[in-house]
Amino acid sequence: MLTDKMIRELKPRERGEYMVCDGQGLYIRVAPSGRKSWLYRRQGKGSAKVQTLGVWPAMSVYAARLARDKLADKSAHAAGQLVTFRALAERYLDADPRRIATAASVARLEHWLERFIYPEIGDADVTTITAPRVYHLAAAIEQAGRVHTAHRVVGLIGQVLRYGIPLDLVPQGDITRDLRDALGSSPTVSRAHLERPADVGELMRRIESLGWCIKSAGLRLLAYTFVRPGELRGATWDEIDLDGAVWRIPAERMKMRRPHIVPLARQTVELLRNLHDGLSAGSPYVLHGVRSLLHQISKTLLIKTLRVLGYPPAEMSAHGFRATASTLLNEAGWPPDAIEAQLAHSVGGTVRAVYNHAQYLPIRRVMMQWYADYLDALRDGRPAPPVDKNLKSM
Repeated sequence: MLTDKMIRELKPRERGEYMVCDGQGLYIRVAPSGRKSWLYRRQGKGSAKVQTLGVWPAMSVYAARLARDKLADKSAHAAGQLVTFRALAERYLDADPRRIATAASVARLEHWLERFIYPEIGDADVTTITAPRVYHLAAAIEQAGRVHTAHRVVGLIGQVLRYGIPLDLVPQGDITRDLRDALGSSPTVSRAHLERPADVGELMRRIESLGWCIKSAGLRLLAYTFVRPGELRGATWDEIDLDGAVWRIPAERMKMRRPHIVPLARQTVELLRNLHDGLSAGSPYVLHGVRSLLHQISKTLLIKTLRVLGYPPAEMSAHGFRATASTLLNEAGWPPDAIEAQLAHSVGGTVRAVYNHAQYLPIRRVMMQWYADYLDALRDGRPAPPVDKNLKSM
């Protein structure tokens, strides 16, 4: 499949025009003048029929694929062919990868499709899918004790159907909107975490006992910064300003799709400098994989390390460092909005969220240093560092 970068690099040829295939009958045609246009080539009776769709970049790759799909589906309906839910779902996943956050997200959606959806409605004509049929599918998942998954599956079916509406494939619209109150309430998932200061101190001592290695460095970074595990795994050196003591995570790597700033405590800066000059020297990643400097650490490495340290899944998780920080900081009296901003949680509307993130940056710098000092104090059995009362009331 073509990308905008690939198309941009296509050069005109003096001998004449040429075409490059994107897939499923869609081509980009490059003229000697440099003009690049989209063509849809479909097989008709006797010979192929070619139709011009638009000119790149005025018509983007995504728009060209939508136009191609719409023409293909009209042709299929005219020929009496069915468009199945499976075909529409696969087209939805392929159409615009930017809509789906990460490769892990795509894998999760594909798992739900294969496990729960395709066996029930995969081969059904999308025009025949009804709310009762989807409810029956979701209710079976709910009865198996997977209420959260049932809600996510219904949401995925709705996404696929909504994708098909502008293609004129789903005349009944998004029938999943009628199921919002039909299923049980989705439970709030609480990640396993430690809350007692004494237990947190013991955790920090066990991490320290690992010595200097990628695993201990990763767990200490999770503790000091309390970012999401995925945000830490994908961290690259070009995101981090060690002299300015700040880590800027770009929007595309954040769950809420907003850039995030992580002020770095002295301990964190020292840890990162040691990684940069030692264990991770020559790697673009802060935490590189076991077998290659060019890959980030695996999704399970830090989780497995917690198990080795004696923490079962019900007691502590990699994501649990965030809940631990929230608990300890709130108990110490730091402003809740500053804590939520540092956790990159959405507070109110988008405008208010951006305002809060900017407003609390100075206090977040002080708070992050206090929290790193507090973790070290708990590890060493020392009293907690004091908190300026004026800061606590801001």
